Amino acid sequence: MGCAPLAAGLTLRLWYVLHAGRVEGDTLIYGSIAKNWLQHGIYGFTLGQDIPKPTLIRLPGYPLFLAVCFRLFGFDRYVAIMYLQCAIDLCTCLLISALSGRLFGHRSAKAALWLAVLCPFTAIYAAAPLTETLTLFTIALIWYSLERWQSAGAAFNRWLLAITVAMAYSVLLRPEQGLLPATVVPAMIWIVWQKTGRRLSLPNLRPIALSAICVVLPLAPWAIRNWRTFHVIQPLAPRNATDPGESVPTGFQHWYRSWAIDFASTEQFYWNYDSTELRIDELPTRAFDSEDQYERTAALLSDYNQKNNATPPSINASRPSPSSALTPTPSVTTSPFPSPVLRTCSSVRAPR
Repeated sequence: MGCAPLAAGLTLRLWYVLHAGRVEGDTLIYGSIAKNWLQHGIYGFTLGQDIPKPTLIRLPGYPLFLAVCFRLFGFDRYVAIMYLQCAIDLCTCLLISALSGRLFGHRSAKAALWLAVLCPFTAIYAAAPLTETLTLFTIALIWYSLERWQSAGAAFNRWLLAITVAMAYSVLLRPEQGLLPATVVPAMIWIVWQKTGRRLSLPNLRPIALSAICVVLPLAPWAIRNWRTFHVIQPLAPRNATDPGESVPTGFQHWYRSWAIDFASTEQFYWNYDSTELRIDELPTRAFDSEDQYERTAALLSDYNQKNNATPPSINASRPSPSSALTPTPSVTTSPFPSPVLRTCSSVRAPR
């Protein structure tokens, strides 16, 4: 049953890697952190030829994954990482199918596998070295393990370990994944409540309590490091992805949210703030209500481009270029995407 859909899913993901591989933006940020972590023992960016600058804008889960990959494949071998993510994503599809089969039967498992392997919106994430592929894997592993834990008696067993490790690592990947334990732990309590005749006791809740504590524990070294380095209390990552002392462009953000409705606006304009020039001709017409507003916006952008683009060229120059990072070299694309399918897939990507 599984060979044909897995082959189709692998073909789709390899096609995305070869024709829509993306090594830019956040990928280079994560890669820079991972390299400096390995080479200098500093969790941060390299500014030109200087000593790396510590940062806390990204959680350590994905840089840790990249560091392991760099040890295995070599620095900046992002295509190899994409291939590995293809395999991880197919494992996610198998977990989805297995969970569906346990809940609804063989036919449901087969349908779920086909839907999972051929879903373009998740498959395309394998072609970008970012957190999404690993995050989806941890989510699928948690829910599959939760069902197995329930069937095994909801006690101390290997499925409780799988749930705990997956939740802990998921939180280290993306800050909003803290919502996952907030959902799973109450579900575990409800399962125990049902199995014990709707009576809860400390011995029955002990596995859940231990799991919840272990999910939080990995954040402790990260929070301590942030306090010692930046003297701030930050157990996750800042909402605006800025290090302590950096300005937050709240005015720009509020203005951007008044007209942005698609990913193209995010990629072509929002993510370029403070790193390159912002061009008036890249804005959609919905960003202006009148000719006067257009002219005022053009004047503000012109002033920004001349005075306030604060990112030194050395920051971007210190990051590996997409072309040099890809060996063998797929067609690394930027928006607009080269086909209607890719353009559709791009619309589900969200700012990280």
